[in-house]
Amino acid sequence: MDRSLGKVAAFFDEKMSEKDRRIERKSIMKFILLITILLGLFSSCGTPEGKTAAKFQLAFAATPFSSGGLMIFGKKEDATGIYLSKNIVSGTEVIELPNGLWSFITIAWNGPGAFQGSVKCARNENISLNGGDQDVVLNYNFQECQQNDVFGEVVSQQDIGQFAPLTVLSCSNQYAINESEAEDYADDCIRGATLSYRLRIPEFSPEGGVSLSTGLTSGCIDGVGPTSPVLNSSLRVPFFNDREAPLTVIVEAFENYACAGTPETFNFKNDLGSRVALDHYQNKNFLFLKRNYCTATHRAGSILSNGIMYKGNTHYVICNSAQFLDAFTNYPTNMYILGDNIDFGGADLASYSMSIGSGGSLFGDGKTLSNITYNYTGTVNSNGVIFDRIDGDIEGVNISGVTADFDINGTTQDGVGVLFATTNVSTTIKLKNINLNNIQMRVMNSLGGATMAKMGLVGGAYNASAGEAKSITVRNSTLTIDGIGGNDSREIGLVFGQMDGQLKDVQVVSSSIVTGAGNSLNKIWEVGGVVGKTVTNGNLNHVDVESLNIVLDRPAQSIGGVVGALAESHQFSHITSSGNIVLTDNTANSPDIGGIAGIVTHGGTFNGQMLMANIDIDADQGAFGGTPVGGIFGKTGGTPADVKMAYYNGTLKGRSTCGGIVGNQLGGNVTHSMSEGVIDCAGGTSGGIVATSTGAISNTHSKMTINTVSGSGTGGIVGTTTSSVTNSYYEGTMTNNTAFHGLLVGVCTSCSLQYLYSLTGQSSQTGIGSNSTGASITNCGFIDTGSGTTGNCSHHPDLATLNSVDGSTFTGTDWELAADGKYRLRTDKFFNRYKTTVGTRRKPIALSSFQDWRLIGETQLAVGNSALERSTFILMADLDFQNNAANFIPWERFGGFMMGNDNAIINVSFTDSSGNLGLIRELLEGVEFDHETPTGYKKLYLKNINLTNSGAGATGALGGMGSSAGGWMGFYGIELYDSSITGGAETGGLVGNITGSVNDFLEFEDIKIVRTNVTSTATSAVGVGGLAGSLMLTSAPTNKTLLKVGIDTDSHISAADVNVSVGGLVGRGTSILGAGLISRARLSGNTIAGGVVGTSNSSMYSIIEIEQDFTTCSTPTNCGGLVGSSSMDNVSNVLNLMKINGSYSPIFGTETSGTFTNSISADGNSYSSSSTGITTSAAYFGDRVTSMSNFDFSQEAFIFEETGYPRLRWTEFIKKLAQW
Repeated sequence: MDRSLGKVAAFFDEKMSEKDRRIERKSIMKFILLITILLGLFSSCGTPEGKTAAKFQLAFAATPFSSGGLMIFGKKEDATGIYLSKNIVSGTEVIELPNGLWSFITIAWNGPGAFQGSVKCARNENISLNGGDQDVVLNYNFQECQQNDVFGEVVSQQDIGQFAPLTVLSCSNQYAINESEAEDYADDCIRGATLSYRLRIPEFSPEGGVSLSTGLTSGCIDGVGPTSPVLNSSLRVPFFNDREAPLTVIVEAFENYACAGTPETFNFKNDLGSRVALDHYQNKNFLFLKRNYCTATHRAGSILSNGIMYKGNTHYVICNSAQFLDAFTNYPTNMYILGDNIDFGGADLASYSMSIGSGGSLFGDGKTLSNITYNYTGTVNSNGVIFDRIDGDIEGVNISGVTADFDINGTTQDGVGVLFATTNVSTTIKLKNINLNNIQMRVMNSLGGATMAKMGLVGGAYNASAGEAKSITVRNSTLTIDGIGGNDSREIGLVFGQMDGQLKDVQVVSSSIVTGAGNSLNKIWEVGGVVGKTVTNGNLNHVDVESLNIVLDRPAQSIGGVVGALAESHQFSHITSSGNIVLTDNTANSPDIGGIAGIVTHGGTFNGQMLMANIDIDADQGAFGGTPVGGIFGKTGGTPADVKMAYYNGTLKGRSTCGGIVGNQLGGNVTHSMSEGVIDCAGGTSGGIVATSTGAISNTHSKMTINTVSGSGTGGIVGTTTSSVTNSYYEGTMTNNTAFHGLLVGVCTSCSLQYLYSLTGQSSQTGIGSNSTGASITNCGFIDTGSGTTGNCSHHPDLATLNSVDGSTFTGTDWELAADGKYRLRTDKFFNRYKTTVGTRRKPIALSSFQDWRLIGETQLAVGNSALERSTFILMADLDFQNNAANFIPWERFGGFMMGNDNAIINVSFTDSSGNLGLIRELLEGVEFDHETPTGYKKLYLKNINLTNSGAGATGALGGMGSSAGGWMGFYGIELYDSSITGGAETGGLVGNITGSVNDFLEFEDIKIVRTNVTSTATSAVGVGGLAGSLMLTSAPTNKTLLKVGIDTDSHISAADVNVSVGGLVGRGTSILGAGLISRARLSGNTIAGGVVGTSNSSMYSIIEIEQDFTTCSTPTNCGGLVGSSSMDNVSNVLNLMKINGSYSPIFGTETSGTFTNSISADGNSYSSSSTGITTSAAYFGDRVTSMSNFDFSQEAFIFEETGYPRLRWTEFIKKLAQW
């Protein structure tokens, strides 16, 4: 019994007689027992078992501060998924919560409405709730709001202790929702339908209950205007970015002002409909809402009533087919955006004449134009299904379900196409992200004796010599060529009929060019799976043609799997084709048929590199057929054409002059190429590489089976030649044996043959046809029994004998002895490994082992400068070199595109002195290491990279030297761990030295360097840095050179010589724009050292944190917390916590005409310069009033804590993203 209850019984004892006491004691005890039971019941009813009655004591420093609302948020720390959200409407609040460990954060607003005014916050974390009644004290102040993580991310601030008001963007495009860059958010946003909105934070109970009505709800916020996507507000709200938490902010978006009508509901959880973005650089908190602009109102109105601002210009949003037709018929010089997919409902557009005029454009935003018919009969040959002429850019348009029929009886030659017929005056027209699917177009030439030209599904004629067309796809489509009366049709392609300009990143899949049944055309010329004919400056790169079907039943000329006639093409690389070319006419020969291009003619030297055709060509129908026919090119003529790194695999059937790579090679060179498959050639010349050649052939290998009925020269490498053949071999089979046939060369007239051999083992064949005259033959070997050769060639009965006698001949850079006992060309290994890709953007070369990396390195050494170094690569697994130098070969050069794909290059140990050193010795302009892959954002990891360069070249883990005369160089999403880089010149953790002659060509973003030592042993004026030894750019940049780059405390950057500049990130830098940088590396320098850059000129740095306790600067003449030696640098928002032994300056060691603002340096050192706003010790920051009173925090770059140093807000954000 409770002691107090015993005192009650004693009181009654004193007042009663003994008898009465005995009687009454029993009654009293019963009464006391009843009270005890009731108290127990009352206690159990007040706080159920396992719960605590948490009484929140809300303490404000002044008058209660909650006129704009007050909410408490809680998270149970020792359990998963238990949260609290409570709208407080009274001075105190008692809430029953499950026992355990809890953290609480509260926010109070003092404005006239919910979420408005200034905010105060309170937090009480890791409180143990143990049952019964328990007070939870929450002391509100401004300072607690500056963290405002609320179980999510730290948000951007506006003033001290005031997180920035929400900036809402109403967008209709998914790109803006997905965009991750911290710049120009609004510029990328196409205005959506939202004109007003309100916010709600619902209540959540620990048991999972949700109440929207009892939560906190804002007033209605109207947008700034009908043309802008920005809906600015004064609302300050927390961001709940914990995906596991139910806590969120609800957004009700309205398409009318004043929140009228029915809302569409979003929340702050990132999904396809919304996204929050915390931009600490601009100090803004963004909310993106995706909502289609094309509401009923915008569909019903005139196209000119749908004006919005996009990228600084007025655009008009097209919401239906009527607006589309009106826009481009009556107002062609305006800029337009497709606001929705547009179904034309099968309408025939032949009566409309639409165009894009000067100053006009169409941005499709990935929308589709569909269900279109077009039936035209007339004299005009400048008709487009959609546009007749274009004089402006088109981007992001899909076209599907088009049936077009042109019956033209005129002689004009402007063009016929689906998207457009022809370009107009402008030479700078750009086409991008154009996709055609299920297109059926028939073109009838009905005027007897006339030639019709320029027919393409995308465009009839694209003549924009200074423009560019890229990222174009054609799928499941057919172009039918028809005609009567002996007419000709020419310049025919599935993308363009005729092209003058740049075309890259193209894919044509499962599409056809065919002739119409019963046509009576005289001839079909210049037909290609992509382009019919290129003129003047027609350049093609990164093109894939898959499952092509070309079937022509009339005499043809210049037919190619990619291009019919390559005339004046300056750049032609990374091209693939597969499918069939079938010519069924048997009335006349069809000249110039090729798996890639029919004919190549050029006023200068043509270079075709990285070409691959897996295509079958059937061009022999008995009496007539294709001649010449080539697996890659039918004919290369005019001035010399150089073909390098070409591969063919297929069945090639022609009438005569049939070559595995080239049919008729008139001058030029065919090098480092390979062919396999079958050649069936009725007569003339045939060759596994070239049929007839007057140019040089070297480093080639053929495995073709060559079947010839008769002929004037058949050879495993070349049928007939008057030039040279070197470093080549044949291991196919041949079915004929005459004086004009040889296992290597059929007929050699005054030619030079050297370093050749054959491995066919055919006793019936000689190595070189006996009809050869004037041949110079050295160092050749054959497995045969023939004797029809002269010179130093030897004949052997088997492979072992050949190797024992001639093996030393086939060594060096070009050859190696393979595991099967055969000497192989090094380039063969590449084609045997990669038979279906040459590294186009859409079909990258896969790197799955160190052997793959080594193969590329070996191929580069064998081939020299080539388009291989401009290829696209993707890591498909970790590449482990096992710290064995024999497993590693540096790539000589790279200027292509590489995706790390969340895989790593690891355990590389290599020592060299021959020049620049890195995984790649030289980085070329155009190089890009990108974290964006087809399956999302993925990084490249480099781990345990140990390189030592004792030579005079630049050294870096990824690349040694890089330079640009205008091309972009980008490094994104790269992390370097546990590595050691030592060089004798410019030395960097990632790259050694990059220079450029133009502005804004270089960017490093999202780079992390951990536990890495970088050392320069140089004795001259060079740089050594954790990221780069030197970045020497030109003029003031506008793009950020360094963005979100950091190096950790366990990294060490060092140099002993007085001339070497030591920097935490960059040794020497000129014209750098750096933001969001973390430098914590230990520095060991002599006279020039800086926490971020050793020596810097004309650069700008902002949002930087420097921290390290063990940095030394032997002679601190030019030693500074940020920059050692500075000239004309501008610095803002820097936090320097670095300690350098001895006296040094906190920001600049020495400076000339430099400026700094809003920067703090505080580590207890005695500085020799007062070049920063505050130079003091940690204790000084303990007194907030004193330490902050004279400092400008208007940009609110810092997070302030109760004790310790301020922290840079953006770098805290970066560290979280990078998982420091």
